[in-house]
Amino acid sequence: MLKTIDDDRLLDGRIVGAHGLNGHVKVYPESDFPERFTKPGERWLKKGSGKPVAVRLTSGRYLEGKNNYLVKLEGVDYRDQAEDLRSAQLMVPAADRLPLDPGEFHVDDLIGHEVVHQAEQRV
Repeated sequence: MLKTIDDDRLLDGRIVGAHGLNGHVKVYPESDFPERFTKPGERWLKKGSGKPVAVRLTSGRYLEGKNNYLVKLEGVDYRDQAEDLRSAQLMVPAADRLPLDPGEFHVDDLIGHEVVHQAEQRV
């Protein structure tokens, strides 16, 4: 069952096309966390300027040499349904960010901050 939400979401990937006849979609990752595309669970789908809706990812795997993931979403059972999702965004709640190692940062945390090249920094 899909439900509309209004909370902040993080872009995880973009659906770039359909694959096969059974509703699989190809997803280009916008995340460095591959488990987001292979581990079943709730995700959020946003088409165009519409509101994100909850959708369940049932399975996924990496497509070697393509830099894409092949993903199955619950309720998307036919190729035409998958084709209708082309250009849709696959999202996760901002609160579900995965932990990072020391010295690593999420890109959106850096936007708007001043950049200083240490070699040029004056003492």
